[in-house]
Amino acid sequence: MPVTNGLACSEVCKPTAEALSQLQLTSLKNANIYKAQRSVQPIMAVGLAAMGVSILYSDARSLMGWVALVLGGLLALSLVVASRRKQ
Repeated sequence: MPVTNGLACSEVCKPTAEALSQLQLTSLKNANIYKAQRSVQPIMAVGLAAMGVSILYSDARSLMGWVALVLGGLLALSLVVASRRKQ
């Protein structure tokens, strides 16, 4: 019996096969989100740090510049730690 992106052996198995098919589709969508995060997060880290440096260049006492610089550094550090744990 056909189900979304798959087959079921009988009417009894059809709900389970449909649920598994939906789970597979969701997993594939999540994998694409994960791939996007791997490229967006480093860009965000560099952007925050650059914004902080830019603000501090114009006003060394700016709290916002220090916050952006620290957040960019922390994000970059967390990405490095996370990548080392996966290896």
